[in-house]
Amino acid sequence: MSITMNSQSVTDADSASEFSSVTLLNEQQWSYLQTKYNMTRREMQIAKLVCRGLGNEDIAQSLTIRHGTVKTHIRNLYRKLWVHNKISMLLRFIQDASVFFSNPGSPLQMLIDTKQTNEAEQENETQCQEAVL
Repeated sequence: MSITMNSQSVTDADSASEFSSVTLLNEQQWSYLQTKYNMTRREMQIAKLVCRGLGNEDIAQSLTIRHGTVKTHIRNLYRKLWVHNKISMLLRFIQDASVFFSNPGSPLQMLIDTKQTNEAEQENETQCQEAVL
């Protein structure tokens, strides 16, 4: 998939490479998640690449495996995590890792704080709407 912006073509892989240097989970957290969800070594490799923003084709090329094999591993991850898409998978990993490895000021903690703030704001709105009715 390509996106054209200001006469430049930008691929998904280019976008993903911008974010690949951001580390939301460290090796200790990944190890915890691997144990919790009984992930294989290959599922772990694929989960890490998905969480870095790589698409299935990029993952297949990176690991020198077929696109269909990547899809199978991702489907197995969805089943183990009880999720239906890659974003939910990332959020599940972040949420589960944060229970044991919270670190103030880290990108992980900032993401969790933002999610909690949004949930609190939504609850406030709901209460205000109910009070008006």
